Amino acid sequence: MASSSTLSIHKSYQYDVFLSFRGEDTRKTFVDHLYAALERSRIHAYKDDERLQKGKKIDEELLKSIEDSKIFIIIFSLNYASPSWYEAKVIEIIVEQILLKLRSIHFSDDENLIGMHHRVQDAESSLQIDNLNVVRMIGIKGMGGSGKTTLARSIFDKVSTQFDGISFVENVREVSKGHGYTVNSVHDGRKMLSERLCHKKVLVVLDNVDHISQLEALARATNWFKLGSRIIITTRDEQLLKAHGVDLIHNVNLLTNAEDITLFNRYAFGTVLLFKGYENLSLEVVRHAVDELEWRDALKRLKRIPLKETLEKLELSYIALEDDYKEIFLDVACGLKDMFKEDAIRIFESCGFHARIGLRVLEEKSLITSSSMFLHMHDHLQEMGRNIVRRLHPDYPRRHSRLFIHEGIEDVLANNLGTEATKSIIISEELRPEIIMRGLGKMKELSDMCYGSEYCWITVDWKFNQVSQYFPKALRYLCWRAYPYNYLPKTFQANNLVVLDMSLSGIVELWKGEQKVLNKLRILDLGFTKLRTLDLGMAPNLERLIR
Repeated sequence: MASSSTLSIHKSYQYDVFLSFRGEDTRKTFVDHLYAALERSRIHAYKDDERLQKGKKIDEELLKSIEDSKIFIIIFSLNYASPSWYEAKVIEIIVEQILLKLRSIHFSDDENLIGMHHRVQDAESSLQIDNLNVVRMIGIKGMGGSGKTTLARSIFDKVSTQFDGISFVENVREVSKGHGYTVNSVHDGRKMLSERLCHKKVLVVLDNVDHISQLEALARATNWFKLGSRIIITTRDEQLLKAHGVDLIHNVNLLTNAEDITLFNRYAFGTVLLFKGYENLSLEVVRHAVDELEWRDALKRLKRIPLKETLEKLELSYIALEDDYKEIFLDVACGLKDMFKEDAIRIFESCGFHARIGLRVLEEKSLITSSSMFLHMHDHLQEMGRNIVRRLHPDYPRRHSRLFIHEGIEDVLANNLGTEATKSIIISEELRPEIIMRGLGKMKELSDMCYGSEYCWITVDWKFNQVSQYFPKALRYLCWRAYPYNYLPKTFQANNLVVLDMSLSGIVELWKGEQKVLNKLRILDLGFTKLRTLDLGMAPNLERLIR
């Protein structure tokens, strides 16, 4: 077991400010005015005549309220601030000081959020606050739930004292959706920007923007602001930032596996150290956003029914996609994740999708990432995509458009329950080949099939009647590593094949006897096979051969 060193979990406070006072000379004047000013500034204050519940002992309630407050203000002067104008000024100063203090406290808390320190540093350096000769706009882009707002708020709290005016316009997307640009915070934000802050060096955060019109309304151009001002925009859509001329864009990625485990350990065990023997299980738990200690039962449930709140937040970006981009996203989530990017593009194009622009849109909306060679997707997003497929018919896998859970696939194939609804299937090497072949017969519209892995080896003892073998003619991507037979079935026309991967298999020739022309085939992988001859004329558009 790891060392007993622990990390304290930060206290959650009920109040921002505790007002301590006695005497009627201040209760109905200064204290009431100060309390109202704090509330207007969204500072949650405790005032005993407002907060005490009937029937509770005063000393117990007060002690608890004191413990639950971040800042304490003691008012004890007799006839304090008698002139009403000296009182208003003092209250203004007090509120300003409290706001500054609270920002400091909030930032201190955020500094201890896992992974937040370096994210704040990177974004803050882009602001170049010391350069007073320019107005800078920076974008913070990331998927729902990735921490865009938290990052923006942390930066805002840390640097706000260096500006003459500040504004954090929250949740622009939701407000504008419900009310347009005529009421509530969007209208108020625009009015404040144009009338109150345009002559000051200001810091403005526009949080959760999803349409260019929102930026046109709230921050149309840098000349709206005084030199030295900084505007931070958070969004899920990178293209929106580019269209508005925002050149500096920070991507907010979800926590890495190491950060996930650190966060989990902090709340599960009160330590950032990893308990010996729980490494793999901890990683499985955090991949599914579990914070329960009943690990094994929770994991079984989560693999069937992922946590609702997490996935609902992630799904907002998916919902906004056009239908063809949704299909591309689901294909990546349910089978093409970590595939060669160009291979995936060929498959999508064979189905009539505009693959390159589709993948770019998904990446701009933080739904996928890609290197120069591979497609990648965060585990949470993959689970979200798979949940979208499952939930339409949760108890009927045969009706799913894409099959990827072993138990459901085994039931469908072994009992010949396949339907034309299935477009994609990922089969575990645990299933025997004869079960697979018998079960594919009804999957007439199956376009993507993957069986086995790079760790499979040739099975030499499988005896099967070639006439009974069946591959759907709709297949465009067929990957069967360690395929145990010497030839593809005679009944397989393969007119739509774009990618064929039969590596590590017993293939001697693609077909026995009559050869077939595969006009759409672009990638052929026959590495580590028993292949004797190959007529390249049967694949006139072949772009890559792996042998």
